[in-house]
Amino acid sequence: TESTLRIPFEPAQAKIYREIALSWNKKVRETVQIEGEGKSQLIMLTALLRLRQACSSPASIPNVEYKETPPKISLLVENLKSIIESGESALVFTQFIGTFDLIAQALKKETIPFFELHGKVSRKDREDRLRSFQEMSAGAVMLMTLKTGGVGLNLTKASYVFHIEPWWNPAVENQATDRTHRIGQTKPVQVYRYIMSESVEEKIELLKTRKSAQFDALFSDTESVGPANKDAAPEQMGGSLTQKDFEMLLGIQ
Repeated sequence: TESTLRIPFEPAQAKIYREIALSWNKKVRETVQIEGEGKSQLIMLTALLRLRQACSSPASIPNVEYKETPPKISLLVENLKSIIESGESALVFTQFIGTFDLIAQALKKETIPFFELHGKVSRKDREDRLRSFQEMSAGAVMLMTLKTGGVGLNLTKASYVFHIEPWWNPAVENQATDRTHRIGQTKPVQVYRYIMSESVEEKIELLKTRKSAQFDALFSDTESVGPANKDAAPEQMGGSLTQKDFEMLLGIQ
């Protein structure tokens, strides 16, 4: 059973999101006017990346101060508490290391048992954590990044899946969800997608219906964009956007 949950912005977060949107839109317009759309791809992709980060964890954005608990993380922890108390387990997927770290901190604070899988976990530790998760008698959470949600994982202990950000490629999202749909799964699986209302994330959902390869790279693996490497990845994301496309994603008419 799949559900999409639309979450309203918290006031401070909404202010940050709007400031980022207006500031970057001004930069994009100026750059397009001077250099043209073709040479403005990096700045447009960077702007979209920052807005997506603002939807999940504003504090992970360079030079942004945000001391509140992001709504997505508050809701996630609340849901996970109930799941663990009932003896069930869950997979949690995020594309951003900054969000990953905030979720891990929140789970520790609430003493929710969890395991971490990300790109820097060694093969041996990865296997140990997967085995420990599967064999744990009580409920637990497996917190994972996009890279670690690929093929070859059998996580039938989980009967809940949370996608903290929308993924552009539905096949990749389904592939991650399918970690629970393996031989040996005996329970119904609940899948939840978190989307911030009136944000670029809603536009991403609309774009999933467009058969255009130009958007594929916009929402690919952004795991490297975190506290240790906040300005990485946009230049590697490819894609080809027009100013009209960009303003549509920002919700600007």
